[in-house]
Amino acid sequence: MVSRWVVKADARSGEKPKTFFLWGLKRSGNHLLANWLYANLGGSAKQTLDSSDIHRQLRQAHWDPAAGVAFYNNCAQLNSRQFQLGLLARADFDAARRRHDVTIFGIEDCQLRYTKRTPVGADIVNVLVLRDPLNNIASRLEAAKGRPEVFRTDETYVDLVASYCAEFIGRTDLLDNKVVVNFNRFVEDRAYRDVIARELALDNRDVLGEASDYGGSSSFSPGTGPSTPRELSTRFQQHRLPDGMIELLLDRPVIRETCSAAFGYELADAANARS
Repeated sequence: MVSRWVVKADARSGEKPKTFFLWGLKRSGNHLLANWLYANLGGSAKQTLDSSDIHRQLRQAHWDPAAGVAFYNNCAQLNSRQFQLGLLARADFDAARRRHDVTIFGIEDCQLRYTKRTPVGADIVNVLVLRDPLNNIASRLEAAKGRPEVFRTDETYVDLVASYCAEFIGRTDLLDNKVVVNFNRFVEDRAYRDVIARELALDNRDVLGEASDYGGSSSFSPGTGPSTPRELSTRFQQHRLPDGMIELLLDRPVIRETCSAAFGYELADAANARS
């Protein structure tokens, strides 16, 4: 069951967003959401950016010159393996976003306290995407078979999941001018995508089928493009989570609360029912 519960966006001044910071845990649909956002901002072409004059962590990027929209992928880069942002500072993001009409910065596996290093303003929006923990971790475990150093699933990672859950359901408020996205609902429900688009002051062109230039596609079906909602919601049945991992999740009340309130299942029941 997928919950109809959703956190509303913070009130904004009505100014059209010019900069989007997309915060998400790896294997949570970050790149599908980034492609959708890019298309809704008018982007279709994806030309490699000449970014030699900005911070080296912002060198993995593409843009559409006609639309004036750019996407900077995984700005934390290798630092994301330690859940950190690296050396990027507010001035570095400002230098990059001044080059384009509209800019999307993707930030993966990064502690949310690093938002203090990002610009703020009425035209800047933070988008937090969250996939339900059981399926997120199952996808990471599958991906870790080939790249374990990239897709950590240790206790420190579970702490990171808990912090994203807390921000998602409003227990914390670290991200300014925030829109939260329930990835499970996002891939299933066109009406929900319309709501998210309105909260971002965009028209929903609803482009979901394009393969991402980044992210490596599905952990379970590499190179095959977006999976179906049903497939995405049952990954934890395809990759059984270790009992120790389930206990780490259950030990964090905010994760249990988020599974129930946002994703429509009781964590203990779902874990016990896994095949």
